[in-house]
Amino acid sequence: MPSEKLSGIEKAADRAMLKFVGLNDADLSRPLIGIIVAQAPSFVENNENILFHLKTSIIAQGGVPVVLNCISSNFGLTANANNCYCLPSRELIADSVQTILSVHNLDGVVLFGDGDIELTGLLLGAIRCFVPVIVFCNGTSVCLDKKNCSNIQSVLKGIGQVKTGKISLDELKVLENGVLNNGVHLHFNTMACLCESMGLSLIGNSTAPSCSNERIQLAKQTGKAITKLVEDSTLPNMILSKQAFNNAIATLCAINGNLDCVLHIIALAAACGITLTFDSIASISQKTPTLLSLMQNNQTGVDFHLAGGMGALLNQLYSINAIDADFLTVSNLKLNEQIKKIQVLDWTVIFPTDSPYLNIGCVGLLKGNLAEDGALIRRTPYNCNKLFVGKAKVFESLASALSALLNGNIINSGDIIVVKFEGPKGGPGMRDLNALCSILNGMGLQDSVAVVTDGRISFADGFAVGFICPEANEQGNLSAVREGDKIAIDLVKCKLEVDINAKELKNRIKKFEFKDNSNKHWLTRYANSVNSANKGAVLKK
Repeated sequence: MPSEKLSGIEKAADRAMLKFVGLNDADLSRPLIGIIVAQAPSFVENNENILFHLKTSIIAQGGVPVVLNCISSNFGLTANANNCYCLPSRELIADSVQTILSVHNLDGVVLFGDGDIELTGLLLGAIRCFVPVIVFCNGTSVCLDKKNCSNIQSVLKGIGQVKTGKISLDELKVLENGVLNNGVHLHFNTMACLCESMGLSLIGNSTAPSCSNERIQLAKQTGKAITKLVEDSTLPNMILSKQAFNNAIATLCAINGNLDCVLHIIALAAACGITLTFDSIASISQKTPTLLSLMQNNQTGVDFHLAGGMGALLNQLYSINAIDADFLTVSNLKLNEQIKKIQVLDWTVIFPTDSPYLNIGCVGLLKGNLAEDGALIRRTPYNCNKLFVGKAKVFESLASALSALLNGNIINSGDIIVVKFEGPKGGPGMRDLNALCSILNGMGLQDSVAVVTDGRISFADGFAVGFICPEANEQGNLSAVREGDKIAIDLVKCKLEVDINAKELKNRIKKFEFKDNSNKHWLTRYANSVNSANKGAVLKK
């Protein structure tokens, strides 16, 4: 199918510019397929072979591949993984993709990236532009020596173990040197998994090892699929129905995934004109069993792949009607047609539906006078149906809480560390408090000390409550909490309450001096226009 965007006398100048960069009339008579890469130069260099097969496949199907780069947060290469630019960078990536697609006259696009932030940003930008889209990621990393293969979680935990004398600095160095990639343990591949369940990528895309022949075959199949999507004029909003988003929620719950993806699913749904809420997500979580727990069992993304991967897990969910797989995907087949023959090959990795890791999903919703619009907690076998009551130890930033913890500030059993002003507006940018929770875990305090915050809690276990809405900087009741206040985290009644009456809360908020972010440059613009976490932390229209 020739590209219609470049035909006609009025497009002569556009064609001239493309000829200047090497295309000819034959190329311009065929569809231009963009490959937008949201990664660092080292990622591109390491994936030259994959890009070659992807481009070759597009050419073989009659398309013309055009590789383009957009901004990438690439937090896997940063020295400050918990910085406040993570969530705002999602919006920068989305704007970057929209810009690229709007000025380059592309007929379709392969979104090539890794990580939850990158993939969501890529999709948010592409959805705005009404072009056919398919997602392709780098897959999982192979760990040849599991005994010496660590991840960021274990390094952060190791910091706490050093502070309490459980391990030496040399042992911490071994953990530090053993970090291969977050993709090893599927930490930040959650969004890639959800893309499979929503029908936006081919089955196996999220877990096939990055260095495998299977990844090359997936690249070839992806090239073939995108040209077919262009030929049929299949747009992403034709695939991203309400049922596709419900599938994404069920998948997130079943794989014990990154809780940040609750925000991402809400944001993507909003871009498609579909409203999702904390309540609707919690309702699906309540009905979905957790079938995967790689981190707790020291298993990797490759273990998951060898056990059948997302295809096998989706087949299990489909067998108990936890997902709706009767819709077309980017493969031009219905999801149920793709997964029906994929069986679980290792039940120690993917749990049976009649004997799951957890009978309900990992996403727990709490409400109460500390979270009138909701807060999220990761549910595990260790905190389900339990009550934690403690006294508040209050900090006004993640930095101050970490400093206190690491510099000998006494944390007692029964304390609840309250970290304010880390929400989308207050941070600004909504930092992840995973580091704080992991260090507490390393100190052996995960069962006796809780964390409550309006920031993000991506992978923390125990009694770690995040995403509180309304956030402190929007005069939420969290801002009124003082040192020593009694707080209850109740996973039986799904409540988050501070033992202060409504009148006292209101009086405290009136007297409180709220955080000024006016010196944060573009983050000030972000803070002034961002919605709350329960609305996906997207920018206001």
